[in-house]
Amino acid sequence: MANNFCSNCGNSLNADAKFCANCGAQIQIQPNSLSFSEYRAVLSVNYTKGFSSKDGALIFANDRIIIANYNKTLSKEHIEKVRQSTKGLGYLKRTAAMMNAHYTFVDRYWNMSPQEILSETPGNFEISINNLRLIKYTTSKNVYYTDNSMSKERPAKISVTSTLGKFDFSIYPYNFNENKFVTMLKKTYPQNYTGAKR
Repeated sequence: MANNFCSNCGNSLNADAKFCANCGAQIQIQPNSLSFSEYRAVLSVNYTKGFSSKDGALIFANDRIIIANYNKTLSKEHIEKVRQSTKGLGYLKRTAAMMNAHYTFVDRYWNMSPQEILSETPGNFEISINNLRLIKYTTSKNVYYTDNSMSKERPAKISVTSTLGKFDFSIYPYNFNENKFVTMLKKTYPQNYTGAKR
């Protein structure tokens, strides 16, 4: 399957495109040399581009980052499976499982190939390590109101800049270990990472 964007100019591509309609560059089909064990992290995120905002997943691998859009149909199926699988459990365990069902949906990507993820939902795309320019991570923190009477936690954020543009993500806290994540970023993308040094 071809990439969703031209690696030369960043133009959006049809799934069966052999040449970019914008710049004429030939679209290179990349063989899948990535095994499941080479995935480094899978995160549930909310991301923005321009004025739009949507939920999805970030899949980090040693040679690419995959951005997967939230698929409502598949998510509903997942939530129903969680509902069925938790029948007979205690109230608290069942409630916790249902509350996290929206976020546990992304765990399935650990068992999918890059091509399966990219073809699952229209708009899914990848950024190869060669097109990656900068990864900036900002830790979560408490934000206080002016009267200091209340606070809310600002979520951890990650910004990915590539030849395709800049993408900003807020990380949902489900199953997220900041120290391990930052260590992974520094080891996997040493030339591109900036941010927290944990």
